[in-house]
Amino acid sequence: ATDAPKHVAINKNHLTFAIRSSLIISGPGTPFRFTATDSGAEIAVGDTITNLLPQPGEQTTAALAVFAQNTTFMLYGVALSTWNLTTYNTGTGGAHYTGQNLSRSYVFDDLGVISLATAQAYGNFEQATLTAGIKTFINSKRTIAVASSIRRDKSQYRLFFSDGTGLYMTIVNGKLIGSMPVTFANTVFCAWEGTLASGAEVTYFGGADGY
Repeated sequence: ATDAPKHVAINKNHLTFAIRSSLIISGPGTPFRFTATDSGAEIAVGDTITNLLPQPGEQTTAALAVFAQNTTFMLYGVALSTWNLTTYNTGTGGAHYTGQNLSRSYVFDDLGVISLATAQAYGNFEQATLTAGIKTFINSKRTIAVASSIRRDKSQYRLFFSDGTGLYMTIVNGKLIGSMPVTFANTVFCAWEGTLASGAEVTYFGGADGY
């Protein structure tokens, strides 16, 4: 009854769940089997997991970014015999459901929006954020982020907050071009982006009105 995952990712044919501070990994191509005899695994990270973002890489160097509330980890490997969880950055993590892959991986931390590259370079300092120029706005939203999405054709990372506001950030080649606060008639609770059969991008979100 307590096995209620908040986050899920596909990592090199393994279904990966995050349940509190544990990564639950299925066997390869067997998403209903999670025991070690089926090549599944459970890995504890020691902090509540908030986002899972697969990283690009070769077949033998696959990596899954595991964001926790106060730490960022990398899970390397492609099978039970090669899993290796390492600490990527201590003191910098992310809020639930704010991790997205655009040109890089981005997440909303207590300090603001950061990328994996800036977190590695600057650690737990304001220099790591892309939002230092709107610090007052970020401080007012620090604890109320609820969802995120991306818009590839606009090169945008989008955040949504529980007070009915949002933040759209245009990022090109890792550089912030501009940020724009937005307001919605209905509070956004969850968001998802995808592609229609026509090839057009579409973003869906669940709102306070039940639609």
